Amino acid sequence: MALPYRKFAKWTLSDLAFRESHADRITFAGNNISAQYLLPPRSKDETDEQLRARVGRFRKSLPRHSDLSERLALAFQAFVRSGEKHQNAAHRILEILRVAPAKKKAQYERWGIGYAYKPIDSCIGSTRRGHRTTRKERGLTADELQAETIRTQACRFIRKHANFAALFDERMETFRSRCHRDAEWCAAAEKRCLARVESFEKRCGPYDWFAAMPLVEAAYLYHEQRKFSQALFYYRKTIRAARGATMHEDLRAFVLSWVRIGAKICLQEARMVRMPAYAGPWLPQGTAVQSGKGSKH
Repeated sequence: MALPYRKFAKWTLSDLAFRESHADRITFAGNNISAQYLLPPRSKDETDEQLRARVGRFRKSLPRHSDLSERLALAFQAFVRSGEKHQNAAHRILEILRVAPAKKKAQYERWGIGYAYKPIDSCIGSTRRGHRTTRKERGLTADELQAETIRTQACRFIRKHANFAALFDERMETFRSRCHRDAEWCAAAEKRCLARVESFEKRCGPYDWFAAMPLVEAAYLYHEQRKFSQALFYYRKTIRAARGATMHEDLRAFVLSWVRIGAKICLQEARMVRMPAYAGPWLPQGTAVQSGKGSKH
């Protein structure tokens, strides 16, 4: 099955994350993303000058203003993988960028109060004034100039990135898990999820709820696909695991309540309802349990 490259390109270009500097970190915040980069800590026996130089190099390694270059590169590569020539791919991106901001703003306005919309309008490309090494081509239309800017900016990002193929695959997987859960994706997700379940069931000794979460993930995955008998099987496993886990009693009551709701609506072959986030303590005070990825307190 062909991957949804064109849909991924539109999704990638539908948002923009802007850079914000803080005392100990740099963040990129948009409507659908919030990435944080902690500033490098001081190493042993490192001088102030060495630390400033290392932090300076780290800052320069991140995008200057927004993650536009990364998004252009991802969308450009998606169109190329779908069969477009480089120049056509750049023109496709230009067409999307002309309508994406208005569409996204209208979507947030339809949602109403409670959704903070961050404008995603941005200049296409960055100025080359004082840094241009080749003569600017003459006789091109405004669209052709902008498309060429997109092409060069995307290609430059791809060329300079340490491992762009891995970045592309990671972003594509994020898109598919959020917006395009086709049969192929579900089959691969089932395989990964069941491997985590198997690993959990081979454990020895006490465990906390974090270690048992692959069970509820499996229940949700099957429920979402309307595979109700398999989903019910893992809902019941989840209930048994929650009863035996080392966890705070408030968390146990919360989990059992929501998993039972999931099992009930699964029996009725109704649509899945995900468990909401839990903000309380995970473990009884003073308890430390080995769980493979560490315990949450």
